[in-house]
Amino acid sequence: MSIFQFFRKNSHNANNFCCDKVDYYWDIAIETFCKIHNKEMSNFDPENLNEDEENIVWEYAGNHIAFFLIWAFQNQIGDEEMFEEEELQLLRREEISGTEFVMEYCDGKFYSDLIKAPYRSFLEDYYMRKYMQDYSAFVENELGGIVFGIRFSWEIYRKFAPVLDRAYSEYVHI
Repeated sequence: MSIFQFFRKNSHNANNFCCDKVDYYWDIAIETFCKIHNKEMSNFDPENLNEDEENIVWEYAGNHIAFFLIWAFQNQIGDEEMFEEEELQLLRREEISGTEFVMEYCDGKFYSDLIKAPYRSFLEDYYMRKYMQDYSAFVENELGGIVFGIRFSWEIYRKFAPVLDRAYSEYVHI
């Protein structure tokens, strides 16, 4: 990565707001982890998680962000200039999970500048207001899961992508 790309990727200005962070969901993801894995929350110390368990919790916390970002890049509304070509190729070839991409290349953060400027109104109107309702309904109704208890899989993403397609189509036709 060139120094210009580094500063562009890591710059934050008035037009670049943080939409979401995996960190925001850590506590609920830990609670969900304990519930799914039959660990008593009152006795549980997150410091005792092994690396695999910690990665699972991060997946629980960041899966919804990963789904949206993957969809954005697959639909040419994600700003590919924010990343190195090899980083995007890993995602396109499905060699890394969406949550790995978010954690490794986005530092667990979803900034508005990851979406091309002409599409940020969709981000603001949909992601910030309705997306979690749609994601939650999908996880609970289609998967029979717990919202912050789903690990990333490309198969699940492909089942969810039509939800985003519909939301975008409705947004464009308003």
